[in-house]
Amino acid sequence: MFRPLLLGVVATLGLSGTASAQTIPHKEASAGQLTNVTATQMDWTTTGHGTHYGKYTEVGSHLYFPDGTLYGVFTVTAADGSTMSGTYEGTFAPIGGGLFLFEVDVYWLEGTGRLEGVTGSGSATAILDGATGAVVVQAGGLWSRP
Repeated sequence: MFRPLLLGVVATLGLSGTASAQTIPHKEASAGQLTNVTATQMDWTTTGHGTHYGKYTEVGSHLYFPDGTLYGVFTVTAADGSTMSGTYEGTFAPIGGGLFLFEVDVYWLEGTGRLEGVTGSGSATAILDGATGAVVVQAGGLWSRP
């Protein structure tokens, strides 16, 4: 008789200590430069400011294809050394004047430091100057914090 009651109390206490994830909006903006370009790959670096990063640097790389699709990886490093890594995939196309528009889905997958346990998804757009390699990026989405 007391055993079922005790198990019920223990289970309830265990569940009450479980924190639920918090969904929060995230936005970021950065500017930077291509660092390496081959016939199928672009590497880049940017600096910027994000809602939950503060000031940050970002490095990334993607494979791109003749049909205008691409997929890649990135790592953001905040000023305090915390990092966020993830993937992106989408499309790119010329928009005139030597400029290219990139539209991608972004997946924030793994954080360290104060960003540990954070995941999320969203979208990003970038404009690349094909002549200079300069790039400007805007991204946003929803993050889940433990």
